Amino acid sequence: QNFRSGGRPNGTPVELDIIDEYTFRLTFDEPYGAFTTKLAMRWVIGVAGIFKPRHYLEQFHIDYTSLEDMRDYLDEQELTDEWWVLFNTKDIGSWQIENRDAIGFPVLYPWMRVESPSGVTRLERNPYYFKVDTEGNQLPYIDRIESHHVSDLETGVMRTITGEIDYLRSISGLPHLPVYQENADRAGYRVTLYPRVLAAANLIINDTYEDPVWQELVSDIRFRQALSYAIDRQEVLDSVLLGQADLPEWVYEEYAQFDPQKAEALLDELGMTERDSAGFRLGPDGEPFDILIETHSDIPELLPTSELVVEYLQDIGLDVSMRHVAGEYLAQKRTANELQATVSYLHPGGWQDIFTDFLPG
Repeated sequence: QNFRSGGRPNGTPVELDIIDEYTFRLTFDEPYGAFTTKLAMRWVIGVAGIFKPRHYLEQFHIDYTSLEDMRDYLDEQELTDEWWVLFNTKDIGSWQIENRDAIGFPVLYPWMRVESPSGVTRLERNPYYFKVDTEGNQLPYIDRIESHHVSDLETGVMRTITGEIDYLRSISGLPHLPVYQENADRAGYRVTLYPRVLAAANLIINDTYEDPVWQELVSDIRFRQALSYAIDRQEVLDSVLLGQADLPEWVYEEYAQFDPQKAEALLDELGMTERDSAGFRLGPDGEPFDILIETHSDIPELLPTSELVVEYLQDIGLDVSMRHVAGEYLAQKRTANELQATVSYLHPGGWQDIFTDFLPG
């Protein structure tokens, strides 16, 4: 939906005009101010969302390569003739460059994924990276980055406080801040709170999940407003983020208020008035309706936030459960459109949710 007007799933697709060998134009049929911001953000669209390595991807597209010539790749992915699934797997998004499937994919970023030992993700310096410093030295300075996998968050915490790693960010979240500070001098590291504009955790709903009842319900603005009213953001800030963050400034501030009664009234309006024997609301069609939230198991803030979100939504009568999964598994489910919902980071001012989730339509 990033390439549809307004960033909406039902927006008109962008029109592409090729002007000359080096110039093209993208035209939307209505204003779409967030688009340029998305282009600047690697985790949304980024450079790789616009420029694709044709010579590489042609290997996996039926217009250029026969199924017979793709057979080894299809077998490797345990596919029969689903070349489009293979193509989507090999078309590495900017947020996937650390994945194993990115090995061999041409990138415009400072580092590229290479073969790595088991339990390690290795990135090596891109020798063709186009940026230089003020002295004319090609960037990046660091030749290799290795990310060592750990079986659980506590192992990561232990390796940090014993001084076994050089840098820790994504799994170092605020819930572990006290223990990091307590051991910093002994282990010889610094604890720094980076100012950031990321909202630490957000409920994200997949409105294209392959269930017609689901699609109709979650595409109704009242349903999404009900979910928003049900969430106590201040409690998340205080209990999960230890009071070290501020509530976001929303364009649609009204719907960010914690008001379970309004949430229940909206669900009633949607026809979700009947309940099952466990007290959970049935769908508008009278059948059971449930939501599975699948969340990264390797980002500390997401786990307790997901647990709270489950409680909030159960309190308004929705049958909601959660599952902690590895990031790579989550990415695979997202690619296959098998993900109902997740709790993840959000970038205010860049992701489409901020601009469209509470708009009518």
